[in-house]
Amino acid sequence: MKQLYISLFIFLILNSGCKKSDQGIAEEENNFSPIEVPENMEIVSGNHQVGYLGGVLEDSIRIKIQFKSENDFKEYGICFESSGSGSNINYKSYRIENDLMVSATWELGMDGNEEELRFYLTENCNQPYSNCFCNKLDSLRFSATIKNKWEETYTGGNRTLHDIHFTDEINGLIIGEFPFDNGYLRTEDAGLSWTQVENNRRDLYQLYFSDKDTGLVIVTNNYALTTTDGGRSFQQGNWTPPIVGHLSSKSFFMMNSKTILSVGRRGEIAKTTNAGVSWNTYQGLTFENILYDITCIEDETCYACGEIGKIIKSNDAGETWQELELLSNSRLQTISFLNENFGFVGGENGTLARTINGGQNWEIINTGILTNIIEITFKSPQIIYALSSGGAIVKSIDGGDSWKLIMRDSYGVSSLNKVIIKDFIAIGLQYGSIYKIDLNDL
Repeated sequence: MKQLYISLFIFLILNSGCKKSDQGIAEEENNFSPIEVPENMEIVSGNHQVGYLGGVLEDSIRIKIQFKSENDFKEYGICFESSGSGSNINYKSYRIENDLMVSATWELGMDGNEEELRFYLTENCNQPYSNCFCNKLDSLRFSATIKNKWEETYTGGNRTLHDIHFTDEINGLIIGEFPFDNGYLRTEDAGLSWTQVENNRRDLYQLYFSDKDTGLVIVTNNYALTTTDGGRSFQQGNWTPPIVGHLSSKSFFMMNSKTILSVGRRGEIAKTTNAGVSWNTYQGLTFENILYDITCIEDETCYACGEIGKIIKSNDAGETWQELELLSNSRLQTISFLNENFGFVGGENGTLARTINGGQNWEIINTGILTNIIEITFKSPQIIYALSSGGAIVKSIDGGDSWKLIMRDSYGVSSLNKVIIKDFIAIGLQYGSIYKIDLNDL
């Protein structure tokens, strides 16, 4: 019995000691102060951006964090997580008084229509900048919409497509070289679909119209076929090449079915008044630079442009010409005028110049385009687009005073040889394919 009492006494002592130890641990835990969320955390800039696949977003991400106390600066860490494959975040933080500012650049990944980026405030984990494996305390969400690429809508295999023209709102033609069959492409639904039309030629290079029915298409050795039904059929007429040699005429302008101007190699300018039966060549220029494009306004005032910054003007429907001065050595490939005074010329390596006084003075404009400008389109006196062979697009909404790059080079296309704007849809030709992009989405 005595031995039993001793064993019970020892058990009670041991048991009471264990309870005291557990109570001490609990007291220590209760005295520990957990890390709390900050006073305020907000997005300053960089949310809801639109960017390119694999491209760095234009606006930097900026985050402001207000801490409750001075010591909180030492207790927190930060990290980013992205939903996009291949997304890359480069960030830095700095202190302004009692606030922590975080600045970051976001390079989008290569998948998805929209990406999400999460910024986390974490327990520091005894690291200068914690990673996202630490305990996450609070977060902010950033989203980015992926900009649409140029979309391929038709491919013709080994064909090479050269030119496109719409005769009215819904009817259009595309011509080119068809090595294994004859014909061209036609749309009757504003370019939503294209079907091949049989023709006895497979070598169609340039397409020009004076109205919705009357036009011509240039074939081998600078000969032409003509149409009087909007391109539904073409006929071989009594045509003499205005400039000798294959594709020697770089551009035509049809005033009407009889009167046509042509510019091209060696600075040659030719005019016919009998539908191409015979041509008169202008001999008054002092240069032999290639001329690439010609346009006329109200059939009297005409402009043409070409190699080494050459621009010329006629005030008498192409009978005589004068040289205009532009301080540029670039190859000028396209010229467009809204009226006889207000126009633009564009070309090599993104060259763009504007005149507001009929070419007496030209202002060279830096738009950010690096590839050759091949199209300039007026949607109104204020809204103007310029497009490049690399697929870049710039837009002005103030008559050309300022420009915004709305589509970069090489985003779906890289070697356009022709592009037009139909309504607010840009349609481009690259090799044997047709591409389009909705300008309203940019």
